[in-house]
Amino acid sequence: MRSIVGVMVLGLVMGCGGASDQPPVQAPPAPAPPAPVVDTTPAPTATVAPPAPKPSMAEMQMAALKTMTANMNDAAKVAALYAPDAVMWMPGFPESKGREAIQKGYQDWLAMMSNMQSVNTRSWAKGNVIAVEWVTTAT
Repeated sequence: MRSIVGVMVLGLVMGCGGASDQPPVQAPPAPAPPAPVVDTTPAPTATVAPPAPKPSMAEMQMAALKTMTANMNDAAKVAALYAPDAVMWMPGFPESKGREAIQKGYQDWLAMMSNMQSVNTRSWAKGNVIAVEWVTTAT
């Protein structure tokens, strides 16, 4: 019985790989290190504030009228408010075409009076047209 048990044990050992010609089982290779993580977030961009809204034609004309009123006694400063090819006409005076003609016409108008003061009393604006009522006092 001992020999039968010894043969069975020997058979089990050989059947399970105990005395076989197969090479021993090796441990699996270590996993490769993970690839470096590439940052795909976009680089921060400088935030630029949107440009200020462009003033309307009426707003620009009102600002020019306020400047004109403040500089009523300086023909050069008043003429500088007009475009180079502007046309100006005031009742009772000939039409002035161009900034230089406007300055000369305004200077002639100023020469007729002294101590001039003016104030805008009312104004109306629609689109690119503006109408202004003003009061002027002079000697």
